[in-house]
Amino acid sequence: MESTLQGQNIGWLDEQDRLGNLVISPPYQRRFVWSQRHKVYFIDTLLRDLPIPKLYLQQKIRTTQRGGRKTKYYVVDGQQRIRAILDFLSGDLTYSRRYHPKTQEFLEEYEDMGFQDLPRRAQRRFLGYSLPTEMITQASTRDIKDMYIRLNLNTMKLSKQEIRNAMFDGDFKKLAYSLGNDPFWQNQRVASRWDIRRMRDVEYISELLMAMLQGIQDKKKKLDDCYAQNETMDEDVKANLQRDIGFIKTNIEEILPRLRTTRFKNKGDFYSLFMSFYRFHQEGLRFPSDLTPIRETLLELNRMVSRDAESENLLTYFEGCSNSPDSMRNRRFRIRLLDGLLRPLFVETDERRNFTEEQKQFIWHREDEKTCAICNEMVDSYDDYQPDHEIPWSRGGPTSVTNGRITHQRCNIGRGNR
Repeated sequence: MESTLQGQNIGWLDEQDRLGNLVISPPYQRRFVWSQRHKVYFIDTLLRDLPIPKLYLQQKIRTTQRGGRKTKYYVVDGQQRIRAILDFLSGDLTYSRRYHPKTQEFLEEYEDMGFQDLPRRAQRRFLGYSLPTEMITQASTRDIKDMYIRLNLNTMKLSKQEIRNAMFDGDFKKLAYSLGNDPFWQNQRVASRWDIRRMRDVEYISELLMAMLQGIQDKKKKLDDCYAQNETMDEDVKANLQRDIGFIKTNIEEILPRLRTTRFKNKGDFYSLFMSFYRFHQEGLRFPSDLTPIRETLLELNRMVSRDAESENLLTYFEGCSNSPDSMRNRRFRIRLLDGLLRPLFVETDERRNFTEEQKQFIWHREDEKTCAICNEMVDSYDDYQPDHEIPWSRGGPTSVTNGRITHQRCNIGRGNR
């Protein structure tokens, strides 16, 4: 690796950006993670002409088709600082007291000013600020990635996904990032703005893809291996994954259009719901034309799952979302519970007459008054209870918790096959 320390001023940086010669976000870079406070304080440093850490740029010279030369500069380290500078120059960032971390040191003469609002003398001084720049002229791609990781491990710690982003370039990574561009994740609050800044949205989508490829996994332990093993993927496999994740996500949004107001926006709950639906889809079960029973079941679950839940299953579900939600044990339990509640609803013509044990428990604990729906007398114990179809099964009533009610075993048996 060969490099030289140079002093390139802000005016040069602005010119290279305007010419399209500055590549701020090469594939190994993280996303922009600085807050307004970070940016304003950095601009304050430049306005005061105080020193900053050096930038690292890789210079690449290419020969054009006409025999000329084209030089580009790739940002290896310093993306956050360079973006703040360019935002200030373009007017997208102003020097605001509101975001200054030390208001007693705020430069009042520049309050709420962008670069174009500064006095001419201050503009010239800002453009002439010398940026200490390590210009890398000879380096392999591996050298650059290794330098990027080493430099950033000593500053704002890289997230695991940011490290993966620097390490891998293959098909699996590209698919995960492509799916992450869907506004669904942020609109429904499955991913927060901070998640997106630190690439945790892509990490989460990668976990879903890994589960689709390899089955339920324990936390993120095998995610690096999955990236490595799927650097090259068959086009049909990629197309199927993209189609299936879009299909399941669309149905989830149709069933719960206000997903963001329910617990299913949480990553543990969403993972469980997504993988339950995906399994049904893989087994050839179809979403019914009327999604109401599925919607009502999920909204009931949303209402009943809490730290005060009377049902041991619902309490375990709650605790499994609060403590180690991405452990294999908790993921399997939640998916098993959802499977028991939802699987009967995916039979196109509901051939399943009997409620599952999970549905039976759910219906029992849902009702405060354990009153038999047939004789209107109290059902004294769980052993004396049997769930019954409110809309009779023989008339098309679904075997769902929303169509279930409490009855005595004797009353239900005496009612006959209805």
